[in-house]
Amino acid sequence: MERRAKGDRAISPVIGVTLMFVIVVLLAGVSAGMLLGFESQLRDPGHTFATDETVEVALQGNDTEHSLEFVHLAGQSVAADALRVRVGDGEATQTVDLDTGSAPTLADGEWSSGERLDLELDEDTICRGDGDTAEVTLVYDGADSAYVLSERRVPIERGQFVIRGDSVETTADFTANVKFLGTGWSSPTYDAPVNVSVRVNRTEVKAWELVGDSDTTVGSYGVSRQSTGTSISVRASGKESRLGDWRTTSDAENDEYLVVLRDGDPVPNYDAGSGQQDVAAYAEPFIDDGVVSLDDNQAIYLFDFNRQGPYHETADYQDAVVLVSFFAQRATEAQVHDVAEEQVIVCPAETKSASPNGGD
Repeated sequence: MERRAKGDRAISPVIGVTLMFVIVVLLAGVSAGMLLGFESQLRDPGHTFATDETVEVALQGNDTEHSLEFVHLAGQSVAADALRVRVGDGEATQTVDLDTGSAPTLADGEWSSGERLDLELDEDTICRGDGDTAEVTLVYDGADSAYVLSERRVPIERGQFVIRGDSVETTADFTANVKFLGTGWSSPTYDAPVNVSVRVNRTEVKAWELVGDSDTTVGSYGVSRQSTGTSISVRASGKESRLGDWRTTSDAENDEYLVVLRDGDPVPNYDAGSGQQDVAAYAEPFIDDGVVSLDDNQAIYLFDFNRQGPYHETADYQDAVVLVSFFAQRATEAQVHDVAEEQVIVCPAETKSASPNGGD
C-alpha cells in the first residue's frame, strides 16, 4: 500500500466547512459594503449650483409695466435666495435681493426655465447720477460659488423724452416750444432763403418760410398739449442758389448733416463762412464755459445744407439752429420704453411747465 507523506494529508471535513463559511461571510460583508457605499453616493449627490454656462438669461423691457425683466430661457433651476441684482452706475448702485416677496414667480423657492422676474426701477438710484447708461447685473451668489448670470448696460434718457435724430418720442403728456434761433445759410453774393417746419406725428403745424440770413431769433412756436407717444420733429431746407434746388436735412433725409446737442455736450468748433456767425454765437445763451447748458427737457438742433460731406470744411452746422423744449404735464416715475428696437430707461425731467411757451 502506498503511503502518503505528512504534507499530503487532506483537511478535515469539519475544518473545510468552517473555512467555507468564513469566506462566504467575508464576501457578503464586502458586497454589502460596496452596495452601501453606492447607495450613500446616490442619496447624497452634493451641492449643485448655477454657473453662467448652465443658465441662459435674457434682459428685456416689459411693455405693459414699463420695467425691466429677466427671462430664464433655458438651463437648470436656480435657488431663489441666491439671486441678487445690482442696478446703477458707480457710487449710485443698488443691490436688490430677489425673493418670494418681491418676485411671485419665486414662490416655490426656485427660478426655472420660462419664468420672468420684473425688476422695479429705483428712481433715486437710476436717475440721480449724471451717467447716460445704467449697468444691470444678475448674480448667482450661492454658498459655494458666485457667478454673473447676466450683465448689460441700458441707455438712460432724461426728461421723459427720447431724441433720435430730429424726431422726439415722448413718455408723458406734454407741451412744447420750438424756437428758431437763426440761420447763417448765405454767401457774399446771395442771401439764400431757409425754410424750417415743425411737425407733430409727421403733420406740419408750423413753418418759417423764405427766411434770410439772421443772427437773431426768427421766432418761436408753442405746441399745444399732446398725448404720450406723440412724436415731434423739426425739418429744415435751404435753397442752394437762385435757380438751384432746395436742400433738406431731417432724420429721414440727409440725417448725417444733423447734429443734436444736449446738456453737458461740448460746443462743436465748426468754422463758419466769411461774415457768418458760428454755432457758439447762435447758442451763446445756452453755453457755460465751453459746454452746452440745457435743462433735461431741451435740445438744440444744428442743420447743415452743404453736400460735400458731413466732415468737409464747408460744413458749419449753423445753416439753421433750432432750440426745442418739452414740458411734461404730469409727473411719472423712471420707466423703460422700447425706442428704435432698444430698451431705454427714461428719467423724469426736473423742469415742468403747464404753458406751451414756458421755454420762450
